[in-house]
Amino acid sequence: MTGTEPGHGARTYLQSVDGGEPNAITPEDVLGDVISPDGKQLLAHDLQGKFWIYPLNGGQPREVPSIARGDSPVQWLTDGRTVIVRAAGRMSVTAYQVDLETGARKPWKEFAVKDNVALHGIYQFHVTPDGNHYLMVEMHMNSTMFIVRGLH
Repeated sequence: MTGTEPGHGARTYLQSVDGGEPNAITPEDVLGDVISPDGKQLLAHDLQGKFWIYPLNGGQPREVPSIARGDSPVQWLTDGRTVIVRAAGRMSVTAYQVDLETGARKPWKEFAVKDNVALHGIYQFHVTPDGNHYLMVEMHMNSTMFIVRGLH
């Protein structure tokens, strides 16, 4: 979870589902994005737009330079080494596969809406952990204008 303590910047905490006190796992101003399938690592970003992998059992984080500033991590796949990221953009989805071990970044899928009428944006994009299915939520804001004449 992400939270703040009085007088401090936001950070990500880990808390057992059995209860207990939450433990900070990132420094201030570093926010978690997705957790690894084995639950041992957290992919997070800092306020400068850099991405980092934090081991949840302690240790030093490592930078992931192949995830670009403005990218949004969507899913850490079950292979344990691939993360799907969405490039910045509201009106379409351009997604990439990032190999966390080699740093390789390659195009994965590109999605455009079928109806641009009153399109306000694509606000959610989710991928299943196996990478075989996705969900895209787009928002359209339709309106109707009435002209009334003859009112006194």
